[in-house]
Amino acid sequence: MVGYTRFVELMPSVLPAMCLYLRGRFGQTTGVAFIDSTLFSVCHNRRIARHRVFAEAATRGKTSMGWFYGFKLPLIVNDQGELLAVQLTPSNIDDSNAVPQMTRNLWGKLDGDRGYLSQAL
Repeated sequence: MVGYTRFVELMPSVLPAMCLYLRGRFGQTTGVAFIDSTLFSVCHNRRIARHRVFAEAATRGKTSMGWFYGFKLPLIVNDQGELLAVQLTPSNIDDSNAVPQMTRNLWGKLDGDRGYLSQAL
């Protein structure tokens, strides 16, 4: 086990390998897919001013549960529960903005909640 400071130092060198592994675990499109996003909070709201690790990338966002500081993680899965697409977005970006890029290689029906409704979609 490595300590926290060493972990933070090693993350940039390990991230490309982790992304390649995740890409290799994606499933196949079956014609039925589901999309939803979850929040990826990087710190408590009281510590936003002191937070430095993701200071240039993380933003404030709001969900039905309240305000948070971090990212949104939209996921698309098929009807068998296999991962089809994933994207990490700033929390102040609308959920529907990630859909066109995530669905480039998908076909069939895509079901989601009201966060994904827009005139273009």
